[in-house]
Formats: sequence, C-alpha cells, structure tokens
Amino acid sequence: MITLNQLFAEVVNKRAVDFMSIDMEGLDSATIKAFDLTQYRPRLICIEVNNTADRQDMLSFFKDNDYDLSAELGVNLIVESSVKHVPFKVIAG
Repeated sequence: MITLNQLFAEVVNKRAVDFMSIDMEGLDSATIKAFDLTQYRPRLICIEVNNTADRQDMLSFFKDNDYDLSAELGVNLIVESSVKHVPFKVIAG
C-alpha cells in the first residue's frame, strides 16, 4: 500500500491535475487530510461524505486550504481551488 502523496510523487510529479475523485469507503476524510494540498493541488476534487458532521468538517478543511464548494451531488462534494492555476503543458513520454 502507498499513500496518495507517494502516488503523486511517483506518477504525477509536476504535471497539473484538473480533477481528482476520492471514494475510500469511510476513509475519505483521513485520506484527503493526509494529502499535501500545498505541493499537489488538483483544480477540482470530488469527495464522498456520508453524514452532516463529516460534511461540515470537510467544508471547513477545504476552506482552510483555499478550496470553495462548487457543487453537491448526492453524498459527494465537489470543491474547486481558489488559487490561480497556470495552464498545464502536455508532457510526452
């Protein structure tokens, strides 16, 4: 098993990520909180929240990390980075 930070370091590296979806069967909150949003900053994140307490906790967490609520789809929150993104370059290979 590897962490999301390890996956991004090994696979994504410096490439821009437009959309990331997290559905970890109850570990969603712990997964995103352990993820380095200062180094790897997806433009949009979709995360499953199954109850009101988790929803409020996630909204506060994302607000503290400069993400704004963009949409709610059932039990999913979609948040968007409020930090300006530089357009990504396609990297061959």
